[in-house]
Amino acid sequence: MNKELDNLRRSIDNIDDDLQRLIVQRARIVKEIAKIKSTSGVSILRPGREIDLLYRLLNKDIAPLKSIEFVNIWREIISTITSSVQSAFAVSVAAPADSELAEETRNYYGSMIEKTFNHQIVDTLNEVSKNNNLIGVLPFNDNWWSEDFPENLNIFAVLPFYIKKPVGFLVGQVQNERSINNKTVVVVPKSEYKISKSKYNLENLASNEHSTLCLVEGYFDNFDEINSKILGKFGYIDFDGEDNE
Repeated sequence: MNKELDNLRRSIDNIDDDLQRLIVQRARIVKEIAKIKSTSGVSILRPGREIDLLYRLLNKDIAPLKSIEFVNIWREIISTITSSVQSAFAVSVAAPADSELAEETRNYYGSMIEKTFNHQIVDTLNEVSKNNNLIGVLPFNDNWWSEDFPENLNIFAVLPFYIKKPVGFLVGQVQNERSINNKTVVVVPKSEYKISKSKYNLENLASNEHSTLCLVEGYFDNFDEINSKILGKFGYIDFDGEDNE
């Protein structure tokens, strides 16, 4: 038994050496890409590409890990490398530090990205619209989505990023990017909601007396047939079975 355990531990040591070499190699390549692109702040983020990368990896054999466990490992790697060798940015969360939205933010951005909590929604939107190095995390409550959403901001991701009831959005000066699976975030007047729902199969997220915040399956740049305002688009991962819980 001791010999077998020693052999297994040596195998782990060899794998750890390979992991270190490959992670460092990945970081160096990402750094070279950043030099070529000459980008800074959140402009280096590729939300669609990240979703496609994770989707491709999840199509491989990952047992005994569950999908969400595997994805969380990769999100930590991606976020750490992005922050340390490509461009540093911070995250402003308009929710308490002990909230579900805060937990999903930590899952998405890992441990290395700077995060602050308990911000007012209006303050987060204002600061993110002025700062290319800041990302905002917003819940669905309040009416920020039906009021003056800054023109230079996009909703570019949802939390959690796999199919489950959404708890919040990521917003920033980030270009929307198409991925394998996409949803569009749109605000529709209450008077046109029923017609729009039947045409586009709208998913109602929140509403007030004047308008409704909806998700539409697909990547849309406009809805010519209805009076609407697109706030952004995002990619997502569709887990199967118990991984979706």
